[in-house]
Amino acid sequence: MLLFQLIAALLTLLITVASADARPLKIEDLDRIERVADPQLSPDGEWVLYSVDSFDAAADGRRNSIWMVRWSGGEPVPVSQAQSASMPRFSPDGRWVSFLREGQLWLLDRKGGTEARKVTDIRGGIGSYAWSPDSRRLAIGYREETSPPKDANGKETPEPWVIDRVRFKEDAGEGYIHNRIKSPRIYLYDLQAKSFEPLTAGGEFEETSPAWSPDGTRIAFVSNREADWQYSDYGDIYVAAAQPNSTPRRLTDFPGADREPAWSPDGRNIAFLQGSEPKYWMYNQTSLATVSVADGKVRELAASLDRDIGSPQFSADGRSVRFLVTDNRARYPAQVPLADGEAQRLLQGSYFVLGMSQSKDRIAALVSSDRSPAEVYALEKGKLRALTRHNESVLSGIDLVERESIDFVARDGERVYGMLAKPLGYQAGQRYPTILWLHGGPYSQDNWGFHN
Repeated sequence: MLLFQLIAALLTLLITVASADARPLKIEDLDRIERVADPQLSPDGEWVLYSVDSFDAAADGRRNSIWMVRWSGGEPVPVSQAQSASMPRFSPDGRWVSFLREGQLWLLDRKGGTEARKVTDIRGGIGSYAWSPDSRRLAIGYREETSPPKDANGKETPEPWVIDRVRFKEDAGEGYIHNRIKSPRIYLYDLQAKSFEPLTAGGEFEETSPAWSPDGTRIAFVSNREADWQYSDYGDIYVAAAQPNSTPRRLTDFPGADREPAWSPDGRNIAFLQGSEPKYWMYNQTSLATVSVADGKVRELAASLDRDIGSPQFSADGRSVRFLVTDNRARYPAQVPLADGEAQRLLQGSYFVLGMSQSKDRIAALVSSDRSPAEVYALEKGKLRALTRHNESVLSGIDLVERESIDFVARDGERVYGMLAKPLGYQAGQRYPTILWLHGGPYSQDNWGFHN
């Protein structure tokens, strides 16, 4: 017993000394924290591709780079250190690593290539893309921007912007949408022929979120093709033959915005997020559903799950649909077996999962907690195994506040949950100035993720 007490006293002393050596977080530390994002598992499940956003003090700006790490672990390998590299993807045959840089598509050949090469040069730039199953083509989300007129010397001559649409500007760097900027459409790019043609014919309708069928013959996407599309927030799932200037077929017809289509492995069904009445969208939750490609029959999944969900995707065997659930300050992966439609949580604990990717029934997840910025983890049998540690050295020796769960009972008897962050050096029984940050919902909620 005496030996146990001595060991316990020694551990307490060591913890006290370590805490004393730790220092508070400084503003300049925030510039050193790297933002890991967008994990993508390789087709064989052996590598994870991801992006890293960091602050470049010399350029006084941000730098986006692409990295890879083995599923088995080890040191990450840089793929591209070029500025503004984002949206990394593996080609389905595993040969190419693709990414966007300055709005154009770049490819790196994994069979001996040392430098990535730019494969597109289109005015307006690329917003998103998806590989065809045979790795020969890409479906590209593109907003065309026509060139201004030129004078006799070939020099572009500025002209006034003409605003001729209801939705005339957008956030996230889009800015004003004028007469030379078209609605976002889906284009097909053939790597060998270098052809770049629209998927569907005619119209000014918006098209987003392209998803190839497993056999590569069709593409599902989201579009609002109502007569008054500029005045509504509707969006439905369409399917078109994976050929230029195809005529699409509408699969869903619900009020609100249906989104994020994902094919089943057999190509018979598409999982998607079903929208609700647009005027209530800040208060309603999207629901998970599948739609039959053959007859448009819709089946709602996890009907009893009254929580915000996202990122639906079928499991490798096609028996379940996996997705992310935001619930009570946490965000976790879950799955719904098609046999019974009941949601099953895949990760317990106070985590915030920002994204996930799967291959060969392996799941790579981007996970954050209150004391750890987002890093890439392997999710195995409900447990997390760290694959990246980009911020471990940055936060070493820094004393971070650990938040606690706290709850209150409202006048109507409903329990309201929150978080309590105590100051560094907190001593029980001592009074401290307290800030109460109260805000509404359910559109947004505080979470267990790292906030900087």
